[in-house]
Amino acid sequence: TKFGIKKRDPYTPYQDPQGFIYVKDSGRNRLMRSDELYKFRDDTLTRLRTSLGDITKNIQMEYLLKRRWSTLEKKRANIMIKAIDK
Repeated sequence: TKFGIKKRDPYTPYQDPQGFIYVKDSGRNRLMRSDELYKFRDDTLTRLRTSLGDITKNIQMEYLLKRRWSTLEKKRANIMIKAIDK
């Protein structure tokens, strides 16, 4: 699974284990699962939350992929946003 994470685009959902790909400060892709949010720094959570918010609102940003996000991906993003806000 680690090889699959490295090849995925940032801020996209990941299936098994379920979570989202984010870009670490070192520039490497990492997986963030909702049950492990306590392990991450506030700036990392804020960066992911902002990105997921832009995705769910269909805001086109330079740092995001220019692709259509599925309804399921948007629902997963909203679930992760709610988990981050807790």
